[in-house]
Amino acid sequence: MTDIKEQKEKLKSEAEILVFEELPKILTQLNELINNNKFQVSLDEDFAKDVITENTGEKDLKNETIVDLIEMVRPLVMRFDQNVKLLKVVLLLMVDEFKQGRDPYDSVVRLNAYDFDSADKFADRALEDIWRYFQSRSDIVLKIVDKPENEDLRTSLKELDLSFIHKLKFNLVQTRNYYIQLHSKFNTITKAINLALNPANNSLLSSKYLK
Repeated sequence: MTDIKEQKEKLKSEAEILVFEELPKILTQLNELINNNKFQVSLDEDFAKDVITENTGEKDLKNETIVDLIEMVRPLVMRFDQNVKLLKVVLLLMVDEFKQGRDPYDSVVRLNAYDFDSADKFADRALEDIWRYFQSRSDIVLKIVDKPENEDLRTSLKELDLSFIHKLKFNLVQTRNYYIQLHSKFNTITKAINLALNPANNSLLSSKYLK
């Protein structure tokens, strides 16, 4: 039982460090990336025309601009996924602990697992977007290899790449917005608990961050 209690306290501490120390830095980083010039790029005809180039007998089928953007966005989305799960479990634990021995119909603090559904599923969708992009792009490229004279195929490829650049930027914006919502939820719940508890018996919220 002691090990479980220690693990709970460790998770609470990690969540508080995330919210009060790390999150402001994360938001600054996300805002800088959202305004990164790489997202302002306009895909000119070269992306479509040069997508198939002969290089020592091998075909270069990648859009390096988008590959670089993916490598920049993917770890941030994966980190967001981990952070959402951390805040979710900590807030639910804190609410459960707060309600122990209280009126089960007490609505001072209200939180359910499904309150996190949207944020919880977002990262999975964002990562799936990357897989779907490569799958769709490879299908078009294979058709271009078969019919290099087909301008419609090249236009489709160009439009796919442009759309995905916007999708990646949108996912960064969504990541930032969800972080802000989660920060607000964390503050609202913890303050409600703090106000409802007797200050002399405030062991549930012992963090130095919570006054």
